[in-house]
Amino acid sequence: MKILVTGTYSSGKTSFCHKLLRACERQGWKTRCPIEVARSVELPLNTKQDGEASSFLIGMQMAMERELVSLCDVLICDRGMPDIWSHNLMSASKGSGVKNLGIKSISREWSSSYDIVIQSICNYKIEIPLDGFRVGDKTYRKKLELFHREAMIDLSMAPTFSFDHTKNSVETAIKRTVCYLRARTESRIS
Repeated sequence: MKILVTGTYSSGKTSFCHKLLRACERQGWKTRCPIEVARSVELPLNTKQDGEASSFLIGMQMAMERELVSLCDVLICDRGMPDIWSHNLMSASKGSGVKNLGIKSISREWSSSYDIVIQSICNYKIEIPLDGFRVGDKTYRKKLELFHREAMIDLSMAPTFSFDHTKNSVETAIKRTVCYLRARTESRIS
């Protein structure tokens, strides 16, 4: 089973993924949650991301998921195609994004491989942690969220569940995800 947790940066995705990982492990499922591919390479990212970087990240994301999904019962992807594609759309709006529609087609096809898509809704009251990776500009984050919505449409994706930063919302999304996984696992056994 492959789960995608997606949304703009500093919206709680990574924290959610770690909680979901622990919940899945309590069910006895071998679970993996690798770091996002963008943090594992040195490329122009965020405000500097261009079409070449987007294409490379898409290929890296696909390779990482393909390698890991066979090694576990549940693969939790902390970001994925819509996250990469939203940055590409923002770059394209400035003239430097991917022009090749084949990349979009590949991304759309790959996006259909997720069993569950969980969308993190951004809470703009929460400060952006400046870690040398994230962009501290709140206007940029709001624009990126609009491009993220467009990316979800471009890639023909609809969230299975969503959550925001509130404790109740996170707990509910985790419970729903575990129930959904349990039902899918039981139906495969039957």
